Amino acid sequence: MTFDDIFQNAKDLQGELSARSDEIEEAQHIPADVLQRLSESGVFRMCMPEDWGGPELTSAEQVAVIEELSRGDASVGWCATVGSDSGICSGFLDDRVARDIYPHLDVIQGGSVFASGVAEAEMRLGGVRSHVYSALDSQWRQLSEGRLPTAQQRADVWLSRLNAFQSAREICRILSDMLGPASVSRGVIDRALRDTQTMCQHIVGHTGSLEGIGGLLLDPDSDSGLPMA
Repeated sequence: MTFDDIFQNAKDLQGELSARSDEIEEAQHIPADVLQRLSESGVFRMCMPEDWGGPELTSAEQVAVIEELSRGDASVGWCATVGSDSGICSGFLDDRVARDIYPHLDVIQGGSVFASGVAEAEMRLGGVRSHVYSALDSQWRQLSEGRLPTAQQRADVWLSRLNAFQSAREICRILSDMLGPASVSRGVIDRALRDTQTMCQHIVGHTGSLEGIGGLLLDPDSDSGLPMA
């Protein structure tokens, strides 16, 4: 299958893609029969190396194919861009390993998950939880002994809570970036990112409260203006 073949196939799909654009938007994925048509068109093999029997299109040829698909439906063009990366990714692997992962020319690349993102999220979460429990335990012991919390203890509780909200949003962002396009289809991570964004607008999760806490730390006898600090 040559560039001319794949380009014409993509062009021929424009009408169907345009007609089914609303369906694709509503479903939030490409229907199976459309995906099959894309596979048969040669779109997903266009980066596969010639020594594998692939067309190994030039960068400009690849863009031309994607452009034709995008005229029908932009989201299909994007999915084809990612899905055809199989030929590119195979070039960074040992040939034997690559052929095991991509046993035929039309294997669709589904993206990548980076373990470093999981490690970073776990690192941040562990630090946040430790800060919250430490601050709360310290203040609770002080109150249990019949004493008012010190300015430092009050600040620590507020800051640990603020850090928890802000860090939760950042952890969700890290996981979202790690998952890539898969995270934006209103799944668990997408919902969590929106939820934590909302929480960070509350006074206990908003960085606007730092001014009051800073004032409390600089002048322990002052009124921070924050009722829960």
